Amino acid sequence: RQTSLRQHVNDLDVLTILISALCHDLEHPGLTNAYQVNSGSDLAMRYNDKSVLENHHAHIGSLLMRKPEMAILSGLTHDECSKVRKAMINIILHTDMSYHQDIVSRLHQYSLSQSDTSSLSSANSAIENGNEALLCESIVHLGDLSNPLMKWEVSRQWGLRVIDEFVAQSKLEKEMNLKESMSFIQDTKPESISKVQISFIDYVVKPLWKNAAIIAPEIEQRLAVLDDNRTRWTEYSKNAQHENEEKM
Repeated sequence: RQTSLRQHVNDLDVLTILISALCHDLEHPGLTNAYQVNSGSDLAMRYNDKSVLENHHAHIGSLLMRKPEMAILSGLTHDECSKVRKAMINIILHTDMSYHQDIVSRLHQYSLSQSDTSSLSSANSAIENGNEALLCESIVHLGDLSNPLMKWEVSRQWGLRVIDEFVAQSKLEKEMNLKESMSFIQDTKPESISKVQISFIDYVVKPLWKNAAIIAPEIEQRLAVLDDNRTRWTEYSKNAQHENEEKM
């Protein structure tokens, strides 16, 4: 579905966003940057502890697009190819959660500038004057953090899979005597899962999407789904408690 965000990007930007989204998690090992750095993994050594996974994703994406059967940029000019590659790398690097608050803050600053303007043309000018990269980074980051805004049946399944991944990493860190980076989730009890998911929605996902909704009002519909899913995670914990009480 097309939203008002489309009017702020050109066709080359759209291509870059799509490629970045496809490549942004290539060869993800299921272990976070913190684990890579703390364990001194080969990936951490290769990328000097900086946005380890994101650098790897961008690297693998670039290698794949060099293959003749995957050379999807072959129809572009040299300058266009260079622009796409540079932007793709930047976008993928900004999916590193260490950049999250920066994106949220920059989107908020843009929303304030938009509220101070009296016309759409002024808002468009604000984007054209240096915010193209921010918009492209934000769109892919929004997609990366979109699961809590999906319908409950989908969101719940992926939310539980992420928890399983985090718990597995936490156990591995303990086994290897590494610094714990997953102390916020120690088990898969419904109460623990509910707490993590609600905190993720309240402090990470919603601030980002609320700021984006000022630029693209259509997103408000997804925020309603987000609120509904938050309620369902609360019920998820309560229902488990009731079931336990009945068994007793």
